[in-house]
Amino acid sequence: MGDGVPKGDVPGVFHVGKPHLVILGAGASRAAFPNGIDGHPMPVMNDLVATLELGHELDQAGIHHEGEDFESIYSRVASDIGLSQLRGQLEDRIYDYFRMLSLPPEPTMYDHLLLSLRPKDVVATFNWDPLIWRAAERVSRIARPPRLLFLHGNTAIGYCSEHGRKGGIGYRCGVCQNPFRASQLLYPILKKDYSADSAIASEWKDMRTAMADAYLVTVFGYSAPTADADAMAILKQAWGNSSDHQLEEFEFIDLVDKRILETRWRGFIYDRNFRNTNDFKLSVMSRHPRRTADSVWAQLMEQQPFEEDPIPEHSSWDELKMHLRPYLDREKERD
Repeated sequence: MGDGVPKGDVPGVFHVGKPHLVILGAGASRAAFPNGIDGHPMPVMNDLVATLELGHELDQAGIHHEGEDFESIYSRVASDIGLSQLRGQLEDRIYDYFRMLSLPPEPTMYDHLLLSLRPKDVVATFNWDPLIWRAAERVSRIARPPRLLFLHGNTAIGYCSEHGRKGGIGYRCGVCQNPFRASQLLYPILKKDYSADSAIASEWKDMRTAMADAYLVTVFGYSAPTADADAMAILKQAWGNSSDHQLEEFEFIDLVDKRILETRWRGFIYDRNFRNTNDFKLSVMSRHPRRTADSVWAQLMEQQPFEEDPIPEHSSWDELKMHLRPYLDREKERD
C-alpha cells in the first residue's frame, strides 16, 4: 500500500453505516490461544471441570461429572440448597482461574480482531476471561476499538450501578469517583435471569439494540448451547423474522459442520445469507480489516470486487500501525 490508499476503497462502493456485530464464545478464546497462556489451558464448557481440576470437590459431594459438561453439573449444584457451599467454591475457583490470565506482549488474534473493526461495530462476549478487554485497552493506542458487551459478566470488568457505567477493575466511576465493583459472573444454569443483575441487564439491553441494527453478524466459537436457550430467545426477539433481514448476512467461525450451524441459527438466517469457516484467518475480519461490512456489501449488492488486505499474521505493533495507517487516515477524512 505504498500509495497510502486502502485496498477496496474504490469509487462507487457503498460505505455501510450499520454495525458489524461479533459474538464471541469460549471457542474464540481457545482459537486465539490454542496452547493456553503461561501453562494455563483455555477451557470450554465441555472440559472446564477437568481443566480447572474441580473433580475432587464434586466427588466429595457425590456429584457425578464424568462425561458431562459444566452447564448441567452446575445446574444440579445450584438447584440444591444443601450444596450452597460447594456452589461458592466452584464459583470462586472459576473466577480466580480466569482472572489470572493475561496477554503476551506481542499482538494476538484478539488484537487483530479488534483492530479489524471500527468504533461503530460491537463485540459481545459470553466469555469470563479478561483477554478481549485487555486487548481493547492496548489497541486503543492505535485506534478506538469497537464497543464491548459482556453478556455473562467478566473478571476484568467492574460496574457503578448508581450511574450505569463500567470500566476495568481498579478504575473509578467518572461521575461519583467510587471504585467499580467487580462484575457478577452469570454461571450457566438452565434458566438464566438476565434481568436479576442490573449490570448484566444493561449489557443485554445494548445487545438487543446491536442485534437489531447489525448488517453483518459474526458468531465466533459460540455453540448456542441448550443451557443458553434464554439468550437465544432474546437474540431472536431482537432480530425478528428472518424475512425482515433479506440483505443482512451471517458469518460463522466454528469447527462444527456447516449443516449444524445452519440448523442452530435457522430462525435468524434468510435463505442462504451466511458463510462459514473454521479459521479466523479466512474470516471477513481478517481478510478485510476496517472494511468488514463494506466488503460484504460491495461484493453481494454492488457486484464489485473488494481486494483483500489481511493484517500480517506475525506483525509487530509498529508494523500493525503502519499497515492500518491508510485506513485510519481515510476514516478521519470521512468523519
